Amino acid sequence: MKKRCAIISLVIAAILIFSSVAFAASDLSIVSISPADGATGRQARNVAIKIKFSQNMMDESAIAANTDKFLVQDSTGKTETFKVIYSAEKYPDELWLLLDNELGSKTEYTVTVKEGIVSAEGGVLRDTTVSRFTTRDASIDSKISTALMFVMIIGMFATPVISRVIKNRKEMKKAEKGSANPYKDSRNKGISMDEANARIAKQKEKEARKLARAEEKRRKLEALVTPEMLAAINAEL
Repeated sequence: MKKRCAIISLVIAAILIFSSVAFAASDLSIVSISPADGATGRQARNVAIKIKFSQNMMDESAIAANTDKFLVQDSTGKTETFKVIYSAEKYPDELWLLLDNELGSKTEYTVTVKEGIVSAEGGVLRDTTVSRFTTRDASIDSKISTALMFVMIIGMFATPVISRVIKNRKEMKKAEKGSANPYKDSRNKGISMDEANARIAKQKEKEARKLARAEEKRRKLEALVTPEMLAAINAEL
């Protein structure tokens, strides 16, 4: 009698253990989806939808069977094709849907993960999950790229122009300060005041011609320079 009771107890215990294991294995759920539900500003190129589950999904036969349990559609109902990719070592609980084509600009997409998905542990997803995300406005990206390219081109052009204008103005200031003193010139060179004045007059004529040429260059250069560039020039002087 005691032996019979012990056997019955063991059977009941085994039933309870296997029942709890089977129940646990069936409890498959979705932990997260990326892009998250309601996400905006997603780039339209090379989109991969990452779905993280509560159990290990790395069973090739299960992955193959699960492929038709995923659906990606745009706002018109058009279905997007994808490849299921995974990493058994790094992300055993994740499946990624790598979309084959570039998505539309500023478009809402719906990701549906259907009930019935099976994990490597035998767990089953009991409920369907729907998530939505919206792509970026591609026209804004294009405008930003064009603006950045324009700034780069202007910068490449403006830098040497600014440098030449700064150099030109500094030469003009140096020339303006370079007028000789006749008394000092007479004493240092041992010449008469008349000779010193004649030398200075000749030097001033030369400086006047140099200043005239520099002024002409300045006008031509500054005609190419914007107000912002002029502000940078003045800051250097």
